Amino acid sequence: MCQELLDTRQAYLFAAGPLASFAGEMFTFPPAAAALPAGTTRELEAQAAALGSSALYLPLDPLRAAGCEWAIPLWSEGGLAGILVLGPRPNGAPYTQEEFEAARAAAERLLDTRATATMAERLMALQRERLAEVQMIDQRTRQALHDDVLPELHTAILLLSAPAAASPASAEAVRLLGATHRRLSQVIREIPVSSMVEVRRLGLFGALRRAAELELSDSFAGIEWAISAEAEARSRELPPVVIEVLFLAAREAMRNAAHHGRGRDAARPLTMRLAADSGQGLTLSIADDGVGLERAAYPPDAGQGLALHSTLMAIVGGTLEVDSSAAGTSVRLHLPH
Repeated sequence: MCQELLDTRQAYLFAAGPLASFAGEMFTFPPAAAALPAGTTRELEAQAAALGSSALYLPLDPLRAAGCEWAIPLWSEGGLAGILVLGPRPNGAPYTQEEFEAARAAAERLLDTRATATMAERLMALQRERLAEVQMIDQRTRQALHDDVLPELHTAILLLSAPAAASPASAEAVRLLGATHRRLSQVIREIPVSSMVEVRRLGLFGALRRAAELELSDSFAGIEWAISAEAEARSRELPPVVIEVLFLAAREAMRNAAHHGRGRDAARPLTMRLAADSGQGLTLSIADDGVGLERAAYPPDAGQGLALHSTLMAIVGGTLEVDSSAAGTSVRLHLPH
């Protein structure tokens, strides 16, 4: 904007009002230039607020504004959003009104985009904290059941099975305790281990394999993995937050396939294929040969999980697409280079 549109010698862009806490530090041109003093920015904000949104630009005293000559107030629905401050052109030519209007539109978009990205990052951080809390509770539950409850049940079974305690009532008690023991053992196996720890330790695809083994081993007649070496290497270069988003979205797609792929026929054979390549960026697909979305027995709130993960994928610059037919459902996660 500064070089090609305005041909300016120097410029500053900073947020004000509600966006100030989200839009980050001041933009400067040239990039290595020092930011405007805080006193100057406060004075410019006061002038812009006093004049209101009708003022397209404000003339400045270069001696009091670090050599700059013009200030362009930027507005949003919430009021003053920021200010673009412009210095002179190298050739001394004046700016036109059309250039001021174009600069205002571009600068407002820059601030809005940066603020939106910051808010999205904070929301994702809160989501990760919530997931960590849930996973910690899951692990404590797993440990309590495994270390305390199951041993006590086993001891009770042994005591009731002793010859001195033999009776029809004790035999029935042993049967019930045995069934409870088996159900609790199944619950412990189904409680997932901390997913984020597994992702950091095993990598994206290793953690997905681990999740499939622990949670979905009995859900499919077969699971096929087709992960290229390039995709594996590419996944290890991604920032941790992006890896987490990909993992959670892929796991949600795998769970949906397991829970809904058979429709109302619980005996229907079901297979899943997970493939990844890095030809046009990192692409991960989770496909099943189930009944498809139209015939799946979805609850009323179904689809909210993938909608959430689609939003998170968009935040990190990727996409989530769902393709379904009578031949099955495919979820495609794509992250461009």
